[in-house]
Amino acid sequence: MVPTPEINLDVDEDQKFQIVDQFKKNASFENASVSMLDGLRVEYEDGWGLMRASNTTPKLVLRFEGTSQKSLDRIIQKFDEEFLKVHPNLDKIIDQI
Repeated sequence: MVPTPEINLDVDEDQKFQIVDQFKKNASFENASVSMLDGLRVEYEDGWGLMRASNTTPKLVLRFEGTSQKSLDRIIQKFDEEFLKVHPNLDKIIDQI
């Protein structure tokens, strides 16, 4: 497996949960299993991605893992595309890695 370290995106403290909620409602992940227990976890056959609001800091916390670098890159790219549709004014995920 090829993992990323924990990725933290700075956001306003009073908006972090709203940002994740909007992402959960509007993002589309085809051919994946989606869990919304603690943020949004998207599982593919070859990896997964997770976005949640930090409970202690003004940040969004993300993690990704793939069975190969190619699958990891694809999953991160998909999260980035969906995230920017909902929040185009925030930093791209891929720029934080």
